[in-house]
Amino acid sequence: MFQYSEDEELYLAVVDGIEFVSEEEPELSDEEVRDLAESYQENLPRILDFMLPALEGFYGKLNKAELPKTLGRPRIDLDTSEVSYCEHTLDESHVISFEFYDDFETLENLAIDG
Repeated sequence: MFQYSEDEELYLAVVDGIEFVSEEEPELSDEEVRDLAESYQENLPRILDFMLPALEGFYGKLNKAELPKTLGRPRIDLDTSEVSYCEHTLDESHVISFEFYDDFETLENLAIDG
């Protein structure tokens, strides 16, 4: 499932439109990665509720229904338990990210870096 990217020096896989990355060859099975992708999708409403106040504080009023499209493809770093949105269309200079634990039961540390 994972392929090594010489350009990024990371192991990469895409499952259900979600990019997974790891510096070392992941120890997760293909099924565990698929389960994590499913958990992300199932928890997306909670993730958006978690992100929306900070995003609106930075970018102004946003349409929650359009937010998944606006954020673009999520990148889940398996080494740091962090989700990043590098392809979002809110601006061209910031990366939006947050940490997750327990299959997205706990969401912390939303950051807008750039």
